Amino acid sequence: MKSFQRYLQNRDENEVLNNIKEEILVMLYNKRKMVAIEDTK
Repeated sequence: MKSFQRYLQNRDENEVLNNIKEEILVMLYNKRKMVAIEDTK
């Protein structure tokens, strides 16, 4: 998982790939937040 996170944080020359990586990071962050909220109930 850590290598995947590093891959997402590394920037490519291709702007489209960078945008996709940014979207994935945001989705993963939001999902982590949802799980944390569910655990507190």
